[in-house]
Amino acid sequence: SPVYGVHFGVNKLGLINVYAKDIGLLPNWHQKIWASHNVVPDGKVSAELLMSQMKAKPAKTLAPEDNIQKGINTVNLLSQSKYDIQIINDHFEVDRILEDAHRFKAVDKVGLLTLAKDLHRLIGERINVADIKKKLGTKKKESLGTLKSLERLMALEIGDEKAYKLIGPLHGVYALRNLDAHLPSDELVEALELCGIDSSDPIVI
Repeated sequence: SPVYGVHFGVNKLGLINVYAKDIGLLPNWHQKIWASHNVVPDGKVSAELLMSQMKAKPAKTLAPEDNIQKGINTVNLLSQSKYDIQIINDHFEVDRILEDAHRFKAVDKVGLLTLAKDLHRLIGERINVADIKKKLGTKKKESLGTLKSLERLMALEIGDEKAYKLIGPLHGVYALRNLDAHLPSDELVEALELCGIDSSDPIVI
């Protein structure tokens, strides 16, 4: 509710933590909603919630979605300086997609795959593959995908192994956006590993 907000944290098990006192200050009908979703405490209190509410030292972590556009801007600034090309193309729908690409969408498997689609649209689909291939001198008959083209360009600077590792998360996002929510879990695990994510963690983590 935009009127009655509460401070909350997410613990290591992926459970939302809120102090009972804060819930007690909410209107009765709000309290009933919270009570209906309440579970037995498990996994300890969220470290960030403790820092903020008890130690008066808010955590200095940043929302990951706030770094997406900053990262894209940095990549384009550096690629413009190094290669005189813009690695990520502009698009009129970027602001709308950015607004919808946030961590609170990925609270379950379906939401995670939807978020991957948004991230791929923001980055993967906007990679300037035409100019990258020109810089690489790729032959027209050579079949080289978008991510592989970017990986090969990076490899010229940092070597194949480091380039593969850095591009891995984009390959993982691409794999996730192609998965159906009902496909076998081993494919999900493989895609998460490409993203550098521990598949044993709760999805919300």
